[in-house]
Amino acid sequence: ARVNCSEELEIEFSVAEGIIAAVKQGMKATVRFAAIPGKSFAAQVAEVQKRAVTLGELTDEGLEVFDGLVPGDRVITAGVSVIREGQLVLIR
Repeated sequence: ARVNCSEELEIEFSVAEGIIAAVKQGMKATVRFAAIPGKSFAAQVAEVQKRAVTLGELTDEGLEVFDGLVPGDRVITAGVSVIREGQLVLIR
């Protein structure tokens, strides 16, 4: 699966076929990287849902979204070309 953990990081990982059905939305996960020994990152499994939004202007602070999001929604900003609706991803 391809996972977007933040605006700066996208990772790919494999899940054994025998346990993939056990991975559910909302599950907690811990992400570790061999390149960063001794450090771990908290993450959570979420399901991708496509949503129509109304966009405004691009400002110094980012792109304005006028409609289609509610407080607390998370937005994937990297790797969107490879994400499918209903796909499970890790968020951190």
